[in-house]
Amino acid sequence: MTLCRFTPSLFQSTRLREARPAAEVASTYVVVVSIHAPA
Repeated sequence: MTLCRFTPSLFQSTRLREARPAAEVASTYVVVVSIHAPA
């Protein structure tokens, strides 16, 4: 599955930015999706 392949890369990006916790990154992702999602 594409998600399984994309997840390790996502973790690498999160580790690359150790300054921000994964929870904050997830919250930012949800906000971006909400903005792009139709009202």
